[in-house]
Amino acid sequence: MALLSAAELPANAVEQWKPLAAPRTVAVTRAVQVNECASVTGAVSWQQLGYVGAYQTPAEQDVFGFADDAAAHTAYQSLLTQMGSCQTQSRAVQTKAQVSADAQVSQTATTDQGTAWSRQWTGVQGLSAAGPQTDHLFAVQHGKTLAVVHFDEWAGTSAAPYSTRSDGDLLTAVANRLG
Repeated sequence: MALLSAAELPANAVEQWKPLAAPRTVAVTRAVQVNECASVTGAVSWQQLGYVGAYQTPAEQDVFGFADDAAAHTAYQSLLTQMGSCQTQSRAVQTKAQVSADAQVSQTATTDQGTAWSRQWTGVQGLSAAGPQTDHLFAVQHGKTLAVVHFDEWAGTSAAPYSTRSDGDLLTAVANRLG
């Protein structure tokens, strides 16, 4: 399974991503949560690589292998459905944590093989950090593989905000790497 290099990750010009450790591949026997809204089910293998940026923000690449193309497509479609309700789910998490329910989720790009989203919200400690932030998630399915790339931008850093204008290009780059 092919991963993007740190230099190919979104916002690298600002974040200057550095891997936290070598990629690891594990067998999967359960659903893998990718954010507060979505998880990937049905995978037989999972390769993960985490990064840290110049402003101590996180990024991650997850590449899931499936038994066949149909299983990967089902997982991708499930991810689309889950992310379709991410704004409602995020606001429910915020309400439960007694944080202002301000989550705004938008789809930022689509290609034949992938979809990208952006979520602006006051994060709740857990899978996300607490406090104002924008989370970006990219999902691409190609054959028996589903790749998920995600990174966060935290308010209060001196980093220039990431522009989602090139999200389609990233989806294409991930598809090309998988293909």
